[in-house]
Formats: sequence, C-alpha cells, structure tokens
Amino acid sequence: GLRLVPPALLVLCFIACKTGKAPFSQNKAVRIVGVPTEIHHTHGGTAALLSQIPIQIENDRSTPVKVRIATPLRFLSGHSCDTDSLIRHSELQLRGLQMADSGELNSEEQLMIPARSVRIVHVFFNGVTVYQSFCDIYAIEADVHFDDTIVTTRAPIHVIREEPWNPVD
Repeated sequence: GLRLVPPALLVLCFIACKTGKAPFSQNKAVRIVGVPTEIHHTHGGTAALLSQIPIQIENDRSTPVKVRIATPLRFLSGHSCDTDSLIRHSELQLRGLQMADSGELNSEEQLMIPARSVRIVHVFFNGVTVYQSFCDIYAIEADVHFDDTIVTTRAPIHVIREEPWNPVD
C-alpha cells in the first residue's frame, strides 16, 4: 500500500543534507513540497503499482492561490543508492487532483488553495510499476504553476521489499 512517511520533515531534512538540495521550493509566501511516499511489494512477487503522489502546498498569503499541475509528470529512476543518479525514465499523464480532506477527485489540472492554509494534494497519474531489487530509487517530478512562477517539485518514492511469510515445518 501507499502511505506518507512520518515524520516528513525529518525525511526532507535527510534528503536535503544528503543531496545538498532541498526537495521543495519556496516563493512569494507559497511553499510546495513533494512528500516522500512508501510503497510495498513482496519479494519474488509482482511489482508495486504507483498511481499517485502527495504534494504539500502551504499558502501563507491573505488571499487564495490557484495552482496548476502541468502534464506530463516525470517518472525518475536510478540504481545506485545515490539520489543524484536519478534519470528520467518516462512521462506520466495527469489523471486528476484530490485535496486530502476532500473525497472528490478533480479531473482538472488546477485547484484553489485557501488563504493561510496548508493542504495535501494527491496527484493521480497513469500507473507505473516499481520493484526493489537492490538500491533501486524512484521519484516523481511535477511542475507546479502559480502566478508567474513555475516550481519543480520532486516526491521521493521509497519502495519497500517485504519477504514472503515462510513458516518452518
């Protein structure tokens, strides 16, 4: 299954320290963060299907801000345990957006973020399979537009390989 990695800020700090770059952007009192995500698969089984990522958008302004997620998204992968080694693997088509506190899937590419609020936006796309064999790393990159600004954010994907349960006779 898919879940947020708690605590996200600790993970973000680790990534920033390891790579020398922060996986978020800040501009004009709007902060956009690609939230690290875990997904699991069973060793020797089928690959995990990834079809959404969470992005945190914080609007410190006194007015709402309209954000738009550009399509295509970019699926990145690497095989060296080094986040700087990620390369573009494929492009993904946006399927919709959903505020975490709303049950509605918005098929549009844009949403309004209320004034002085923090929202988790789930970004849905055509699914990709991911598998952890050894030191495989993945991320999804998205271009987020607001005002005259384009922010590229990256959501790291942590693929966890679980060993099948094998009882001893």
